[in-house]
Amino acid sequence: MASPFDRSPGPPLPPWKLSLIGLSTLLRTRFFLSTLPATGAIAIHACGVLHRDQAILLPATSPRTRHTFAILWRAYRPSSPVLSEGCMIIRPDVDRFLAFADPSEESGGSPSWVPACLAAIFFIHRAPVTSLLPLSQAHAMARLVACSTLPYPDLPLTHAAFETTHSLATRIPCAELSFHPDRHSFEHIASWIP
Repeated sequence: MASPFDRSPGPPLPPWKLSLIGLSTLLRTRFFLSTLPATGAIAIHACGVLHRDQAILLPATSPRTRHTFAILWRAYRPSSPVLSEGCMIIRPDVDRFLAFADPSEESGGSPSWVPACLAAIFFIHRAPVTSLLPLSQAHAMARLVACSTLPYPDLPLTHAAFETTHSLATRIPCAELSFHPDRHSFEHIASWIP
């Protein structure tokens, strides 16, 4: 079986397009993502996937880690889509949280404006052996803040973002998933999702 990592790189992007991509990212971060807390939503740097029609959030500070997990998910779970490899938006909705892909992102996911109910959060990083460690609320909140796009220096919006991350950490199951690039990671995830 071919490795899921066997992909030929495309041609390099011209310098003018790289400049436009950088400007687009800056504007998206400053004007769109930083105003989300005003609506109760937050943006988290995470890979987002669907499993049994529920969203799973896989935050990581490294884009390469998120991309690696997305490649593995596509290879071992082809019937369950990857929503995003880069940024997911989480919004509270009565007694649950809804997750959907950042509509302005083009990261190779299947962007969806249709939100899915958030089932669990797994903070991912690569390791020699796959393991799953449940996190306390304090550790989960600290990890969420580290992976969030916070609206600095706007104090009311920052406070709203912290309220949402606190609510997420207390109401959604959170764990640290150390994964080796094989199918065992998905068995650990499946064991946590009802």
